[in-house]
Amino acid sequence: MKYEKRELKSLIQVDKIVTIHYFELSKDFFYPPETHNFWELHYVDKGTAISVNQDKIIELNSGEVYFHKPNDKHQLRSNGIIPPNVCVISFVSQSKSLDTIENKKLKLSQEQKSIISRFLSEANANFDISHSSPETNKLTLRKNRPLGGDQMLKIYIEEFLLSLVRELSIKKQTVNSILQIDEYNDSLINSIIAYFRENITKNLTLAEICNNFHFSKSYICK
Repeated sequence: MKYEKRELKSLIQVDKIVTIHYFELSKDFFYPPETHNFWELHYVDKGTAISVNQDKIIELNSGEVYFHKPNDKHQLRSNGIIPPNVCVISFVSQSKSLDTIENKKLKLSQEQKSIISRFLSEANANFDISHSSPETNKLTLRKNRPLGGDQMLKIYIEEFLLSLVRELSIKKQTVNSILQIDEYNDSLINSIIAYFRENITKNLTLAEICNNFHFSKSYICK
């Protein structure tokens, strides 16, 4: 019997990890803007932080992540009120599919949070990230690293990125299928469609839509 071998293609490939930090920041933390030729993500695990991209200020709450694309001037700081716990990961990737998430604030699902948690656990087993400093520019290897540590980190970070890209792709397809007709006579429907388009990256609920337009669920759904 002749077998056909299927090549496994990678949509997203992370070539190198540059830095991995988990900061427990003070409420007055401030780090000067910087620019570099690789990706950087800011994920707030607890509290609220400010991520700045170029001149755009993005408030990140617990469970939210922001992706700074290569060569964008960016900055991380606290909001002066709530001391946040923030994960910062920088990495090298040439994958075109990451354009989907560049300069976007995203709310993570429970599964995506779990992937980040597994990534950080593996990172801590391989590198000394217990005393993270914004000035650190090189990962310090631990002695007696677990077998296959680099590969596990690559698997986790690529799984995380792919899950976000896939989720946004599905949402876009769903919204496009709903909004195939560009114009409706009903002004409420037009307003709801515009609201969907403006918030395509968010996990909108029926309750949020009702609150935004001041109508009951029964009226919106009729």
